[in-house]
Amino acid sequence: LIPLASGCHSVGIVADPAQHDFEAMKTHAGAMRWLARHQPQLHAALAASAEPPLDFGFLRSFSHDARQLFSHQRWALVGEAGRFLDPFYSPGSDFIAIGNTYVTELVGIDLGGGDLRPAARLFDAVFRSFYDNMLPLYEGQYALFGNAAAMSHKVVWDYTYYWSVLAPLFFHGRLADTALLAECAAPMQACAQLNQGMQDWLRAAAEQRGERLPRAPAFQDHTQIHWFRTLNTRLTQPAARADVARQMHEAPQVMATLAQQALQRFGPAEHAPEAAHHARLAALCAQQQRPAGTMAACG
Repeated sequence: LIPLASGCHSVGIVADPAQHDFEAMKTHAGAMRWLARHQPQLHAALAASAEPPLDFGFLRSFSHDARQLFSHQRWALVGEAGRFLDPFYSPGSDFIAIGNTYVTELVGIDLGGGDLRPAARLFDAVFRSFYDNMLPLYEGQYALFGNAAAMSHKVVWDYTYYWSVLAPLFFHGRLADTALLAECAAPMQACAQLNQGMQDWLRAAAEQRGERLPRAPAFQDHTQIHWFRTLNTRLTQPAARADVARQMHEAPQVMATLAQQALQRFGPAEHAPEAAHHARLAALCAQQQRPAGTMAACG
C-alpha cells in the first residue's frame, strides 16, 4: 500500500507464480477476488469505497537486467531503468542510492576533465558484483515468508549481511574507494559465499521440515539484541577508512558465528537435499573459525 502525493493510494499485489495464479488476478475483478480470499480486511475497505479505481495494470515477468549501466558517453541507468528484481522484495531503493553515488562520481570526473572510460567500466563491474551478491537474499525465497522459524533467522541474517558489508561502504562514503574495495575483496567474497550457503540451506530446511510454529505468539525484538543493534547504530557514527576496513575483515567471522548458531538451533538435517546444504554451510563456517569467546552470542 503506497500513499501517493495526489492523496490516492496505490494497491499492489506482488506474488510468485509458483504460489499464486497470475491469470486469476490479471483483471481488477480478479484482483478483488484474490484480496477477498487472502486479505479480507483490505478487500472490505476497498469494496466499501464508492470511488472506482483510477487505473489498473498487470505486469508479468517484471524482473529485468541491462547489458550496461554506466557509460563514458555521459549516460547511466539507475533504479528501475537498469537492473530491477522485484517491486516488493528486493534491494531496489538501496541500489538507487548506490547508482546515484556512482553517477555523481562520474559527473565529478567529467567536470574535472578526467577520462570517464576506466571509471565507468569499474563502477559498472562493482555495481553488478554488489547486486549479484545481494540477489540470493531474494531469489526463490518467497516461500520462506510462511515459515516462522526460517524467516525469523533469515531476517536477522539478511540485516547482518547488509549492515556488515554493503551499508558501511555507503554510509561512510567508500563506495568509490577502489583501493579499499580491492583490500577488502577477500572478506567480502567470504561473506558472499556464507550468504549463498545460508540462503540455500534456509530454503531447503523450510521446504523439508515444513512450518514450525512457536507454542505461543512471540515477537522478536531486534532492539534487544545488543550486537545486532550495534551493527545498525555504528552506520551513522563517524568512521575512518581503517575502521571500515577492520569491520569488513571482521564480517566473515561474525556471519559464520551467526550461521553456526542457526544450524545448532535447527538441529541435524534428516533428509538428503537439506543435509547437503547443511554440510556446505558448516564447512564454510569452519573456514572462518576464530578463538572462542571473542564474540557474544548472536541469540
